Amino acid sequence: MTLTGTVVLSPELVDAFNIVTATTISGTLILTAEILSPDGDLPISVTTNFAVTTVPSSGEMRLAVSGSFPSLSFSNTGDVLMVMTGANFVVNALDTSGAAVLLDLSRIACSMEPGQGAELGSMRIV
Repeated sequence: MTLTGTVVLSPELVDAFNIVTATTISGTLILTAEILSPDGDLPISVTTNFAVTTVPSSGEMRLAVSGSFPSLSFSNTGDVLMVMTGANFVVNALDTSGAAVLLDLSRIACSMEPGQGAELGSMRIV
């Protein structure tokens, strides 16, 4: 199962990229999730990737991410729900010459927008 989505980076993070002279970024967003199924709950990790994206001079920055859920097997019929429980943003920031710039993202919080559900997907096992 493929997961696609859009990650919106805050204007403050865009400002941080500009301060360290990053002109492009690429990397991964590692999502942790809980699979809620008739067989029981199962924690999983889904790695999504985003292509090289130009850093704007200001404002929000949108990244298109995509990845694949790990293969899962179920023994019992019923509904399965996949719910996001966390995220870890790993970024490669480059300057105009293509050299890596140092940027400590360990304090950058990943959160969902107000009103946005944490459901990543659902399915029915028959």
